[in-house]
Amino acid sequence: MRAGVFGFLDVSPADTFDVLYNPYTAAALPWLRDHLARSPESAGARIGTVDPHTGRETRRISLSVTFDEDLPDYVKLLYTVDEADLTTPSTSAAAHTRLLDTVRWAAHRFDVVFAHTSYEHAGGATELERYTRGPGRVPSINTPLWRSRLRGYSWLGIISADIAETLGGRTALETSRAFHAVEPLPNGSLLVLATPRFPDYRDEAVVAVKRALGDALISGELRQPPPVPGPPTTMIVFE
Repeated sequence: MRAGVFGFLDVSPADTFDVLYNPYTAAALPWLRDHLARSPESAGARIGTVDPHTGRETRRISLSVTFDEDLPDYVKLLYTVDEADLTTPSTSAAAHTRLLDTVRWAAHRFDVVFAHTSYEHAGGATELERYTRGPGRVPSINTPLWRSRLRGYSWLGIISADIAETLGGRTALETSRAFHAVEPLPNGSLLVLATPRFPDYRDEAVVAVKRALGDALISGELRQPPPVPGPPTTMIVFE
């Protein structure tokens, strides 16, 4: 860690606990490379800044890669951002830029066929999966269906080329007026952004996205959210 900046890299070989290195050391890199290549389960990087006066850490970039033994042909890349960074006026613009730049980087570098935005409490499931009853709530069941079914809908997402075609392609999604941006990706998938800013993705904006993608969404009976205060805003449509 240098003055004002911190960084952590952790790797989890299968069936072991996290091994944390701080700071990065040259001696650790061969071990990390070997275990990541031989028997990986997850790996992550966290980079941020430290207030020199208070010592308070602020996470700026948090990336993790997860390998699921139930889905050996797929890799999950997770980018975590604090909602407060997206909603606070002094940090919102920079946080949105970092988020969109990271998603676009990954989508142009890798063969991404699905992406979604959800709260961390969902544990990797989409908001739609989280509130669906039965097998439709299981990500490992829905993931292999990426050519024909969308696991959910959200503020920012990626739709596979096959599903985009069934929905009428880029032109149809643009003319639906549900999206602020529809961007083609090198593998034929489409990156869709409902509103310029995450805080604006509420109410009618959510309904419009659900309506535009409805024909391709997983099906199943929805359960109502628990009537308790505190959870983040629910971003799916209950009908």
